[in-house]
Amino acid sequence: MAKKKQKEPDIVRYCKDCIHSEPNMKFENLSVNGEPTLLSCPYQEWRMLITTTEVCDKYEDNLEPTVTEEVIEQSTATSSSNWLDW
Repeated sequence: MAKKKQKEPDIVRYCKDCIHSEPNMKFENLSVNGEPTLLSCPYQEWRMLITTTEVCDKYEDNLEPTVTEEVIEQSTATSSSNWLDW
């Protein structure tokens, strides 16, 4: 029997992670907690909601991968086969 290929997870990109976007800090665009709700981008005509997932072709990010090899090695090194340790 042939092995099935593992499907790679879809990468979800947000405009808030783009290096071109800047939070709009005008008072009328802040949430009740004082956090920005809109982004300004030089490549878009209108301001965007922070939670938008439709990124443009100019999208660039500086984000580091969230899971690294070091973290995986540490988590397996500290795991125990004894169920009482859980």
